[in-house]
Amino acid sequence: MKATKNESKWLEGTRSEKSHHGLGPWAVEFGVGVMSSNDTLGDITGQFETLTGEYGADIYKLSVYYTVTEFQWEMGNRTFYPQLEVFPSITRFEENNGDNYYNINFAGTLKWTDFPWNKYLYTTLASGVGLGYFEQINNYDRKKHVNQERSQWKFYWPFQLTLALPKFKRHQLVLYNDHWSGGFGIFDDGGFDTYGIAYRFIF
Repeated sequence: MKATKNESKWLEGTRSEKSHHGLGPWAVEFGVGVMSSNDTLGDITGQFETLTGEYGADIYKLSVYYTVTEFQWEMGNRTFYPQLEVFPSITRFEENNGDNYYNINFAGTLKWTDFPWNKYLYTTLASGVGLGYFEQINNYDRKKHVNQERSQWKFYWPFQLTLALPKFKRHQLVLYNDHWSGGFGIFDDGGFDTYGIAYRFIF
């Protein structure tokens, strides 16, 4: 397995260097979502339950992505081109009880880009890890962990599925799940989730 260098392996483009899939290294994304009552097991099994009542919240998220490198993995007679991305994001939480606050994250993800059906529906799948900071501790986090110290710092675990028409790959629909965790006592114990939908433009 080896990483390809941008200057030697990425195709030349008119506006920027392009990946194996003909896309530039930058992307901007805007999404909306909701708070979830899931735990991590629920995320893995696809049980997306919206948190309602005073602890629920509407989510608005802005992210900017940069592809650091594109790998070239040869497996048998196939070559795959997964990508390493980094991104900052800022999220606004508007809780049903009237509390509004911001969260800032920075993360890296490994993105798989080579699915056999991509000529019909261009698909990518990404997950990674990072850090997040909250302007204030949300009320659901306090409710889930009564009488426990809570931290404004969390580990951040993004999970992203993107879909696009093959002729318009730079315009992508994103289905996402964001998980924040205290890291088993590093910041605190336990965590919480949001999930939503977003539009991503690659350039």
